[in-house]
Amino acid sequence: MASSLSRAQRSRLGIIGALTVLSLTVLSLTALASPANAAISGTSMQPVTHTAQVSGATGPARGKHLIRPPKSPDIPGGSGSSSTSTSTNWDGYTVLNSSSTNTNSFNRVSAQWVEPTITCDPNNPNPEWVGFWVGFDGWLNGSVEQGGTQAMCFNGVPSYSVWWEMFPFNFIQTGFSINPGDVIQASVTFNTSTSQFEILVMDVTSNQTLTQDIACQSGQANCARSSADVISEDIGGGSDLDGLYFLPNYGTATYTNASATDVNGHTGSLNDPTWNSVGITEVSSANVTKQTVGPLSTDGKSFNTTWQHEAGTATLPSASIVANYIASITAPSTNTIGNQIEVANTGAFAVPLSSLTIRYWFTEDGTNPLSYSCDWAPIGCSNITGTFVTVSPSRTSADRYLQIGFTAGAGSLGVGGNTGGIQSRINQTTWVNMTQTNDYSFNAADSTFTANPNITVYFNGTLIYGTEP
Repeated sequence: MASSLSRAQRSRLGIIGALTVLSLTVLSLTALASPANAAISGTSMQPVTHTAQVSGATGPARGKHLIRPPKSPDIPGGSGSSSTSTSTNWDGYTVLNSSSTNTNSFNRVSAQWVEPTITCDPNNPNPEWVGFWVGFDGWLNGSVEQGGTQAMCFNGVPSYSVWWEMFPFNFIQTGFSINPGDVIQASVTFNTSTSQFEILVMDVTSNQTLTQDIACQSGQANCARSSADVISEDIGGGSDLDGLYFLPNYGTATYTNASATDVNGHTGSLNDPTWNSVGITEVSSANVTKQTVGPLSTDGKSFNTTWQHEAGTATLPSASIVANYIASITAPSTNTIGNQIEVANTGAFAVPLSSLTIRYWFTEDGTNPLSYSCDWAPIGCSNITGTFVTVSPSRTSADRYLQIGFTAGAGSLGVGGNTGGIQSRINQTTWVNMTQTNDYSFNAADSTFTANPNITVYFNGTLIYGTEP
């Protein structure tokens, strides 16, 4: 049965410390034994959730790797059944015991994959983060015992490393760096003799191994081992929708040799008839599919996850950008239209200015060529472009609009930030007078910066602020 995964608490990735980006940067994260914010080269990163965010979840687990449990246990009718579900942060497969309690069901889970190469978005100034891992729990409860690899873009530079975590006792503990294309083998085993979790992540290509033996820790609800998971995760704690980091384009991740071992010592693939499997697709709360999961292979040991979208929204929310305006020249008739326009970011994440365009709507009152001048702008007039477009057919109080754009050199507009006033002039090359009182975007009363919904703003060509005439 399909269920929509609700949003889980920020959980697993709570990284503390500075992330220094060098050439071919290595992500260096120092985690604490309690939730904390992480600093990455001055960028504040909130703790992440590693539990699956599933609708109706009963207590999501934590970690910067988010996971969220379903509202009601997503367990098909009998052993060997399969189902599908959606999560706002997980993508992959989880297997569940067919019993109603799902307590102490599994003792081992393992899988192999080739570390995907990520492509950093040059137009996204925000960190991007993805994790690939195996582990227990997080689907039906609020704890996770896990280990795997992670890939991150920071300042456009990719980095790759291994990690382990016992969520929510601690956040991601980063180990050695790896390279894309490396063959990774990972497993989490509960040793019944020592009552410890043995977490192992091996880079077969470089012959390096991360190992961690650790008992169940406080806050982990007795480490129920209610599910065995093989997951591509959209890391939590960032500024994208659903409290996640933006998801870097990793193409396709292929998991092979996946298996689980239950408490009776039975080892089987993900579609073993002894238990039930759930295929999970990541879908944001705005209904944007960020990752898809492929079907299990015939032997149940292999599957793919595939990147689809970096953000949880197809476009920016309509209320995230505001155009503020001052009428610098207020005369009803003038040979120069003069104003200041300031774009302010009231949303939840930074926006590349090159993705924004502004339209000032007016009537030309003539047929002579028009000229645009940027007199001054805090971000530099060299980063400002101005073009005139004829409106056809003409609209109420507008037969032209001035479109102001930004070059890549303008940078990005941070949360709560603004461009400052862009001081602009419009005139006909013959300097004949134009009437401003019939211009759609003109408002003589705006002598200080005031939101002007008659000036429109577009994100990658889509209207996100104001109303066109």
